[in-house]
Amino acid sequence: MVESLAITLNGDGGDLPPRRARLGIACGACQKIIQKLVEMVGDQPDKDSISEAASRVCGKVKLLSSICKKIMKTVLRIVSNDIMAGKTPRDTCVDIKMCKPKQVFI
Repeated sequence: MVESLAITLNGDGGDLPPRRARLGIACGACQKIIQKLVEMVGDQPDKDSISEAASRVCGKVKLLSSICKKIMKTVLRIVSNDIMAGKTPRDTCVDIKMCKPKQVFI
């Protein structure tokens, strides 16, 4: 289900930009939503505080409300675990397939 989240966020795929552009838009939106959630949870996140903040965060990111609701409905468990583990919003969005992992060149 996580793999399809980034694709389904934009509906049926009709007159959309290429997948790379959609993923970039979704990635930025995801990071803003997760950052807001982290700010709402505070310094000592636990499952209860994350769950409570998740029920309110979509109202705080008005323009991203639709994407936010899909994230909270489909992958909240992963998001919650990542926040408690101290992962960055970008790393969380990579974990839920909303962002591509950064390529490391050696």
